[in-house]
Amino acid sequence: MLTEKSYSIGYLLQKSMPLTNRMGIYLGINKQYEEVVYVGKSKDYWKRIPNSLEEKIKSKQNENCKDYGCELISFIPCNTVQEMDKLEIDLINYWKPYYNQQHNSGYYMNNHNKRLREILRKEFKRNLYTYEILFSQNALKNYYRGSDFNLAKYYIKSNSTIGKTKKNEEQKEKEINRFARKLENIISIHYDLFKHVNEPLMVGKCERTEEEKENVIKRKRSSSYRFL
Repeated sequence: MLTEKSYSIGYLLQKSMPLTNRMGIYLGINKQYEEVVYVGKSKDYWKRIPNSLEEKIKSKQNENCKDYGCELISFIPCNTVQEMDKLEIDLINYWKPYYNQQHNSGYYMNNHNKRLREILRKEFKRNLYTYEILFSQNALKNYYRGSDFNLAKYYIKSNSTIGKTKKNEEQKEKEINRFARKLENIISIHYDLFKHVNEPLMVGKCERTEEEKENVIKRKRSSSYRFL
């Protein structure tokens, strides 16, 4: 059945792919979590995808990520090999896809960032927005430096529309701060700064027990009431 969008040339152009220049970057996307899981390049997109991408991801999967696959593909055409090479690295550094470990070996030495994304999804009861995914990639190391609030504000301002409908700067800043504080609070509830201070090599491993989390929540509620 045809939809109204099908009659729009703008929509068709958005969904179109080049017929002759098929060189460029492809991004594998996990539909369930709405996350970029792989970034690759090809001199001829039609010959390379989709079978090779599916095979590549399956070859990298283990028990920790066997259900973390790729259902969608996005393609960005490039005019030169140099442009393609640079864009691939830029996108990998930006998204830190799960299956591009050769470019992010330090990031993938552990699964703490993946665990944090699971925590955020559970807290929000939905898939994560782009700014939340990007925040999760650096939140733990920034938490131990005491700058998660500013980190959250940075990603909210650069990768979301939060605050942009407000009439003045004061209202805009207030709304951004509210979302940033929510992210900061989630980190402080689930992770213990003092454990890390005493054990510097335990970055990301200082997740609180369920009992500890409940105590933190109670303290935060009590503190909020005192300032009402």
